[in-house]
Amino acid sequence: MARGYDAGNPPAGTGTPDPVRRLHVRAPLDALGELTRDHDLLIAVVTDLSAGGARLRLHDAASSRFFGEGWTISSPIFGRLPVDIRWRRLDEAGVSFPIPRDRRIALDRLVRALLRHGAGLSADGAPLRYFASGR
Repeated sequence: MARGYDAGNPPAGTGTPDPVRRLHVRAPLDALGELTRDHDLLIAVVTDLSAGGARLRLHDAASSRFFGEGWTISSPIFGRLPVDIRWRRLDEAGVSFPIPRDRRIALDRLVRALLRHGAGLSADGAPLRYFASGR
């Protein structure tokens, strides 16, 4: 069963629509991603992904150094994408992807495929983790 949802279509069991209008379907993930800017390298956990952006969980250095412009995120799941920071909390951030329409369509197809096939879960239901650099 797909665990992502569109605006107005609530997640199973909640009975209420998503309070934030979403333009893109979101897939829950538990995947590692590398955030890079100039000579900075930070590790974050991508907790959900859509064609428009992602929610990131930040730890240690990432929680204090992830601000400003010029960042990209890399993951073996979706490749390398530029990001704009949309919001920040102490240990979380929301980013959007300023990418061309054709790339956004391809990313949307990937997200929908992840939803169809149980994104971020192994055969026994345990979360998968991926390092963007193969470490």
